[in-house]
Amino acid sequence: MLKKNIDTIIVGRNYVSYLLGFQLLLENRDVLLLEDSRLSEGLGHFNYFSHIERSFIKSWAESISIDEVLDVDQFLEVRPYISKLGDREILLGKSSPYSNLRELSRKFPELFNELFIHLKENLIPSEEFNESYYKLSSRLGNTLCRFKTMQNINVQTFMHHSPEVFNDLFEIFYDSLTKVQENQELASLFIYSSRTIIHNVLTDKLSKIEAIHLFLSLLGPRYFFDTSLLHKRLEELLVTRGGFFRSSPIREWKFHKGKPWCVELNSFEGIVHPKHISFVGGRPSSFPLKFDTKGTYSNFNIKLSQNISLEENIDKYLFKLNKMGTQFPFLCLTSNSHGKYVQVFSRAVECQKAEFYRDEICELLKLEKVINEDMEMSDAIVGQEVVCAHSFENVHIPSKVVIKDAGSALESNTLKDVHYIGPCQRSPLGLLSSLLETKDYRNFL
Repeated sequence: MLKKNIDTIIVGRNYVSYLLGFQLLLENRDVLLLEDSRLSEGLGHFNYFSHIERSFIKSWAESISIDEVLDVDQFLEVRPYISKLGDREILLGKSSPYSNLRELSRKFPELFNELFIHLKENLIPSEEFNESYYKLSSRLGNTLCRFKTMQNINVQTFMHHSPEVFNDLFEIFYDSLTKVQENQELASLFIYSSRTIIHNVLTDKLSKIEAIHLFLSLLGPRYFFDTSLLHKRLEELLVTRGGFFRSSPIREWKFHKGKPWCVELNSFEGIVHPKHISFVGGRPSSFPLKFDTKGTYSNFNIKLSQNISLEENIDKYLFKLNKMGTQFPFLCLTSNSHGKYVQVFSRAVECQKAEFYRDEICELLKLEKVINEDMEMSDAIVGQEVVCAHSFENVHIPSKVVIKDAGSALESNTLKDVHYIGPCQRSPLGLLSSLLETKDYRNFL
């Protein structure tokens, strides 16, 4: 039977919310995990990541003794991607770091030719380079999980674990992007596109700590974490360990002095009293709460009927210099078992509806040759992905999504002990920032 007094309600069902739930159970906290469809999954933020995040998740699962159920490698697959910058296409995210570095040098010689030259001059064979990369990123993920928070990581955290050749390559990479003169526009577009894909952030600014995580992520494989078969197993384990799970939307909220007082579930169990509420997921919608999601971009999904050039399971991102910072900064061509789609990312506004932008999107798709001039565009629907458009003054201070009580007449009534983890945050290191903040579970106590 569900307890009426709960330490923490976690809204959102994904592997990060379960990791948080198990961590709090170890602190002898009562945990109720709620699956509420009004909080999107945020697959782009949570389920695509590099080898560093893979190691982080594995280490966390081991530390709370759920690694037999949350066996990351059982659910991972390598998903390379194509990034098109103007008229250049680059294929990254392959399982060979040596090949990824070679691709960077070959497709962008103005910026990165020296990377491959340095590697060849040091006579490092591809097998040795690849093995060193995987050892490095595994050590980093483990160290970040067990010993670090967002407040105490720095460039040396990464470089201390790196062989000299990786540190040398990183310095070349960073200087190539931040000290360029003749190719400044190309460097800005490369940072903008790469950080969008790796960090879920639309910006051409790049600090050194952001750059080193970006560099290592670009070198390694891009994983897709297929959790479709995992959630039920985690749910059963959570309940076995004393936690609670309900697939039930929240009917009503009550707050007292800005703190949670009671939550009414849309089920026979009615009202529970939590001390803390944590949202872990993607874009929130239709909640009786106000989430400050200014500066975010959401997406529209359009199914494609014509035969576009898109290899199976290889997403293709389209960027242009003149689209940076506009209403529609980039597109993503993707496919699944149901067909081929284009995701059009658009600056988010309240009460956003696809039909408001139909004509503009149609013209954009024709301009990008995604659909033919004589073709009609199929209906667009609002998607669930989120990308932020913020730069960060201090990467060590995680940005908080301000949440207010929509039922309160006081606009300044910011809620306390109500948290959000996900892509709507200004997370400078993407998923790694979210993992570090969630792992620092004191934020939720």
